[in-house]
Amino acid sequence: VVAALLFCRPTVRPAALPALSPPNTIPSRLPPDACPARGGNLEGFVYVSMNAVTQACLTVVGQNYGAAKTKNIDLAVVQCVLLSAGVGLAVGGIVIAAGKPLLRFYGCDAAGIEYGVRRMQTICLWYFLCGIMEVFAGAMQGMGRSLLPMLVTMFGACVFRVIWVYTIFRVRPTFFVLMLSYPVSWILTLSVHAVCLFFLRRKVYPRLANANADTVPMIETETTTEQEEPILENEKTDAQEEIAPVPEKEGEDHANAQ
Repeated sequence: VVAALLFCRPTVRPAALPALSPPNTIPSRLPPDACPARGGNLEGFVYVSMNAVTQACLTVVGQNYGAAKTKNIDLAVVQCVLLSAGVGLAVGGIVIAAGKPLLRFYGCDAAGIEYGVRRMQTICLWYFLCGIMEVFAGAMQGMGRSLLPMLVTMFGACVFRVIWVYTIFRVRPTFFVLMLSYPVSWILTLSVHAVCLFFLRRKVYPRLANANADTVPMIETETTTEQEEPILENEKTDAQEEIAPVPEKEGEDHANAQ
């Protein structure tokens, strides 16, 4: 990009360029095709809210994976899935309900607001699927598998949408069909992530169980050795107390005999 900016020459003369607006001026209205992008800005608030749950899942799963606590891993994944879905539905519903006033704040006209609301109704309504998808990916990352969820997300959320544009969208080129590629790609990627997480559990959990079983006897032996030491000391002190009075009795008998 830097090389293109430095060495490429413009093919149009400066005189043929359209006149620029005066500096420090803000347009009162955005064109209609720019308002759906403003809807994408509002969707970012929903994504950031769900991504916070994903980061928490990654951290908790990683800690319990290191401690070989498989039950805590499953519990964390289930709780984060429910929490991410709830946050996505709640924040997404708020964005949809307040979509028109928020788009007016961005300076959209009536036609642009209509497209922006249609985009948010298609995406924000199903955005919780993206949150669940990322929770599954974060769980696999917490177990030390980061390449697998990256590849699944790249092909499911990126390559699939490009294929959608050149196939289904070409057959039915409507705005709704274009926006429908988002929830369909989330459902596809979520399903593949769930299958990968299931087989990863079957592969990793037996090894964690064996590691946990090997550490339990070591802890038991350390506790038994620590308990045996005071018992031996108590036995020695009791034996010394029994032996100590014997010379006194012998001395008394000897004095009486004299």
